[in-house]
Amino acid sequence: MTLNSKRKTCKFVFCELPVFLSKNRPENIEKVSRRAKSYRARKLCDPRPGKHLLVLDVDYTIFDHLTPAESARQLARPYLYEFLSRAYVYYDIAIWSATSMTWILAKLGQLGVIPPNAGAILHHHATGSTNLTQCGADESEQQNPSVIQSGERPNPLEPSFRISLLLDSSDMISVHFPTHGVKEVKPLAVIWDNHPQWSSHNTIMFDDIRRNFIMNPKNGLRIRSYRDAHVNFKTDRELRGLARYLELIAQNEPDFTRLNHNHWERYIAKCKRVKRQIIYPETSSPPNPNLQPEVRNFPVYDSRTTASTVSSAPQCVESLSPRTHQSDISTEPNTSGEETSPKSGVVDAPGDTGSSCRP
Repeated sequence: MTLNSKRKTCKFVFCELPVFLSKNRPENIEKVSRRAKSYRARKLCDPRPGKHLLVLDVDYTIFDHLTPAESARQLARPYLYEFLSRAYVYYDIAIWSATSMTWILAKLGQLGVIPPNAGAILHHHATGSTNLTQCGADESEQQNPSVIQSGERPNPLEPSFRISLLLDSSDMISVHFPTHGVKEVKPLAVIWDNHPQWSSHNTIMFDDIRRNFIMNPKNGLRIRSYRDAHVNFKTDRELRGLARYLELIAQNEPDFTRLNHNHWERYIAKCKRVKRQIIYPETSSPPNPNLQPEVRNFPVYDSRTTASTVSSAPQCVESLSPRTHQSDISTEPNTSGEETSPKSGVVDAPGDTGSSCRP
């Protein structure tokens, strides 16, 4: 056994074994059960049928809360609003922060991701009110329930997403770690026991502290911390990549516990390769861009002459794959910032790239 293999083995023993022991200790399981019984749902809107659940941390995950700035939006992680809008298509979104509810409402309100009257909305849900106008929806949404289900807003200036649940430090439990002592963690079973439409199979949680999902390690994704916003806001692309990952696993994976979320970037790359093999089955890769383009003559309008005068000029047309037609190439703008391949008549069937995308 080489030195490198010994190091890998030791890393597995000291990292994975404490997680297993902490998760299965009877006192920790009892703490989760008691916390689930005392849980009070703080809903900003009702869950939508058939949606997965995305649980987000706040500090250093979507927001740099220590860097000085003139406004909170300057400290929001880049692509935050695009990320939430894309995730909302497939997921109901919950916010779980290790602070008090007062601070959560203040931060999210300044970021603009919850309504200004979120405190009143929580009060109305706690008192059992079912009036949509009291819960923050305007009259046009009340008349058209499909607007609420799709996440679309009558006002295009408002965000196309909603936050469903808010959880704070009172929903966490304390766990003893051999190396770190007693720490507060976020057991997702508190949510699952009170909202049966969600389970370990359709829930994923983002947090910059790995120990927070020690009670449900297969559902946690450790996100890179976002700090020093003034320095890193131009280069941070974490949320844009994770938005694509959420879309792919929602479309292809019926059970999130079968995934290793630590390898989310590898999963995206694997799905890209699978898609290329489907579009270009002969070569398993796009056409060589270094090939000499074919030259053809097309009529071109000459602006220096009259409108009826048409001249011919050589135009370059890139050679296409035998299975790809020029009319099939999509010209839709790429808003994800990721490398895309031209779409051909060969279309992926839903779910075809499920297990094959898994690293």
